[in-house]
Amino acid sequence: MSSSDCSATLQRRRSCRDPAWTEESGRRILREPNRGDPVASEVFFVLHRHRFGPFVRAVLDEAADEPRPRLLDNRGQILELRGTLAGYRGQLPRATIWILRIAGVALRVMAPCYCQ
Repeated sequence: MSSSDCSATLQRRRSCRDPAWTEESGRRILREPNRGDPVASEVFFVLHRHRFGPFVRAVLDEAADEPRPRLLDNRGQILELRGTLAGYRGQLPRATIWILRIAGVALRVMAPCYCQ
């Protein structure tokens, strides 16, 4: 592994451990720096959930280039996860479901209606 590869890996680890808050529409957002890795999303959630109050709602932001779950707490702060694709692109939503359960957000599954 070259020194540039090592420094890039260290930078990614630092950004995951101590991410910067951003603001959007008057709300504070903590965004996961990595993309496409469900395990990294689980780790990011566990490392940073203490910065939030109780989570009251989860939404799927589909306006972005990749759909990504956002958890909203009782203070209006948002935790945005970029590694879980919530079942899009053929992946199982296991990491998303695990995070929602640990966050205490109620899961509502909509079953298809086969009414005649």
